Amino acid sequence: MLELPQAYIYEIFSTIQGEGIYVGEREVFIRFCGCNISCPYCDTEFALKRVSACLVEKEAGIREFDVRPNPIGPEELVKLLAPLLKNQKIHHSLFLTGGEPLIWGQFLAHFLPQARRVFNLPITLETNGTLPSELARVLPWIDIISMDYKLPSTMGGANYADAHKEFLLLAKSKDVFLKFVLTASVGLEELREAFAMVHKLGDFPIVLQPVTPVENIQPPSEVLLLKMQEIGKEFFSRVKVLPQMHKLMRIR
Repeated sequence: MLELPQAYIYEIFSTIQGEGIYVGEREVFIRFCGCNISCPYCDTEFALKRVSACLVEKEAGIREFDVRPNPIGPEELVKLLAPLLKNQKIHHSLFLTGGEPLIWGQFLAHFLPQARRVFNLPITLETNGTLPSELARVLPWIDIISMDYKLPSTMGGANYADAHKEFLLLAKSKDVFLKFVLTASVGLEELREAFAMVHKLGDFPIVLQPVTPVENIQPPSEVLLLKMQEIGKEFFSRVKVLPQMHKLMRIR
């Protein structure tokens, strides 16, 4: 008998979306463990390593959790989600996040078709946009893509432009928006070059997200942030400046 792939999941819960163009919507989060890159400003370091157990909210919004052993199989995950989705009307989508969900592409290729059959909800993928081959594996079952664009100045010099381009060529067939995390180290020409590359592929909604301060990493000044938005508007119809609202609201 063929053994189905399993995944390590950190937590499953219902919450208010704190980032991107759907900020304020209610989502059911599935937070996967692990990531293929290391962002200096990462705010989910707790989920970067595999954990022995997954926290599963018992009912949407009550903040009482069961503990389930990892790894978890596709059919089991569908069952764990069912109590959270008794009232599907309150939720905007099933939200895949991490870490980086696409490192579990083989698992998702089994889980997502089942989720699609059982739950009448769009599926949103939040991703660092560096794994195009894994996106291709799951793209038929994804409705919305929240893709981070990693600027070299925020990543210790690492340049993911080629991977982002290949990723966007696939993602553009879906409802996709791009999120740029901005630090004080981001240069205007660096940002302009990134915008120009992305614009060649489409007029995507853009979210400029000032970094939530961590250690010595700080967001751009108000003046610089305004200039960054002005440059964005040279290329794109929608350019929003949005911080991490869940941090401001102090919610999970």
